[in-house]
Amino acid sequence: RLDVYTAVPNTSLRFLAREAGFEASYAVTVEVYALGDDGEQQSLVVSRTFERDVAVEDYDDTQESDREDRAVQSLEVGPGRYVVEVAIEDGSSGRTLSREVGHVVRDVTSGAVALSDPMLLRAYDPAAGTATPIVGATVSTEDEAFWVSYDLHAAVSTPVQVTYVVTEQSRVRERPSFGALLGLAPRQQADLGTPVAVTERLDLEPGRTPAAFRIATEGLQVGDYTLTVRLATPEGALIAEADKRFAVRWMGLD
Repeated sequence: RLDVYTAVPNTSLRFLAREAGFEASYAVTVEVYALGDDGEQQSLVVSRTFERDVAVEDYDDTQESDREDRAVQSLEVGPGRYVVEVAIEDGSSGRTLSREVGHVVRDVTSGAVALSDPMLLRAYDPAAGTATPIVGATVSTEDEAFWVSYDLHAAVSTPVQVTYVVTEQSRVRERPSFGALLGLAPRQQADLGTPVAVTERLDLEPGRTPAAFRIATEGLQVGDYTLTVRLATPEGALIAEADKRFAVRWMGLD
């Protein structure tokens, strides 16, 4: 399954006055193309268009950049490499915004334990079961922390070790082994361009187990990073691994 998240700021839409306030609409078209071994775009795999309506009471709400309409569209695709093209068309002005994202859908059907792709969250409340994804994978320097969430699927009860590693993008190839990282002091890890390296134990029950980990932004400088979630047996044997790229940016600057 491929989940496509969108977040459209109110300032990007044209609102029309109505008796009960202001309304806007837009359409989201998602097209998924297969990629060949040479990286060339191939055939269209799936195309989906869905409509969104946005209503606000006051005019000021149409001008607030922090007010946005969020949606998610789930598509069934097989394992492989893809280009995902997302186009958003404003219903009133006809203005179109588009973005192209490359993505690899991993095969998670083999093995006793499966690991989903990690997702970054701006807010997470496990008690209430609510989560706010970071659409675009950009973390603000104004945020004290963010969360990484993922799903685990186990056929039977299984104890596992989960390691979270954040590495500066330019240093990914230089990163030492996970075992060596965990034996280093935090200052040594930071000097290697790896400000986060933490392992925790999880006891999985049969079926789906949602999991999340909080990452403080205090130790992250402005730049590009790779987050790795590594799943292993208690003895350290690798079960599965997934990466997520993200960026830390200053916000509020021209």
